[in-house]
Formats: sequence, C-alpha cells, structure tokens
Amino acid sequence: MSVSEYPLPCPAFPSVSWWISLIEHRLNTVVFTGDNQKSWAAPNRYTIASANGPLLLSLPIKGGRKTKLNLQEACIDYTHDWQRQHWRALISAYGRAPFFDHFAPSLEAIIYGNHERLLEFNHASILWLAKAFRFQAPQFSHRLELKESLGFFREKDTAKFQEYYQVFSERIGFLPNLSAIDLLMNEGPRAGLLLTPH
Repeated sequence: MSVSEYPLPCPAFPSVSWWISLIEHRLNTVVFTGDNQKSWAAPNRYTIASANGPLLLSLPIKGGRKTKLNLQEACIDYTHDWQRQHWRALISAYGRAPFFDHFAPSLEAIIYGNHERLLEFNHASILWLAKAFRFQAPQFSHRLELKESLGFFREKDTAKFQEYYQVFSERIGFLPNLSAIDLLMNEGPRAGLLLTPH
C-alpha cells in the first residue's frame, strides 16, 4: 500500500459509518485484511436492531476469546450453533422490514456459507453489501505501510448520521451506526443514496 491510501478494517457486515468513510475516501480506500488495529472494533462482531435495542452478534473463533484475531489465520468455530442463532436474530429483527424478503435469500446464503476463515466470511459480507448498494467493490490488501500521521478509521460521531426508517423506531427510537444490514433491510435501493454525501 502507498502512503496516500486510507485503510479501513475488514469486519463482518460493516457499520453505516464504515460505508460513509469508504465513500468519503473513495479513490484512496483500501480494506485492510491483515492484523486488526487497536483502534478498530473486533472483526467478528456486528450490531443489528432488536425490539429491545442494539443487539451484538459475534462469530465464534477457534481458540476462544483470548485468541488474537489475525484475519489471515482466524478460523470460525462451527462447534457453536451460531449460524442458526444469527439467522433467527436477523429474522426477528428484520422479518417485518420492507426489503427483508428481497434480500433474505442472499443474506441467508452468507450466514450458512460455511466459510472456514473469518476473513472469507467478512470479505463475502462486504461484497454482498456493496452489490446491494450498487457500489463498486472496494480494494482489499493485507499490506499496511502508512505513516501514523494519516490515522486510522474510527466510528463516526453518531449525531452526524442521517436518520432513516427502522422497524422498531416508534418503540425505542432511532439507533444510529448499526451494521449496514439495518439500512439495507429498511431502505432497500435507496440505502446507497443515504450513504452518499449531498
């Protein structure tokens, strides 16, 4: 990577702010697939909206929680029934969302894709969202050669997010900066436009 490139982490189903950053740095963005930086959230977690508020979903990693999450090596642990749990949570969260029926089959295919490594799962989730948003697929790289002065991605100030329809907003209010699954299920084709600065 050159010093002019802006690195983004490679999480599972990235947040709304991750996609906003991708668009803001469109020409220079590279999704970094090497060691996770300390300022970045765990790459095996994503947050959706439940009837009771934000719900954090985690993919179990072989070796347990104490294992250092190097995306090049981390393997998903299928001794846990996480696929069924995640899919049931997604149905509960978005089964009544306007665009769930349209996107559910391809989302289910990712959840039950039996990817061996976390990197493969995360890569598939990013490409799925990019296609749904009608964005060009981002570049991926496992090399990071940046000057520290350029900094790293951090989740944005939630006050800056543009509000959109959410299934449970009348009950619990608007929840900012969830996984972009939330934006897609609720806004469908309009989701990509909501991520783009006007």
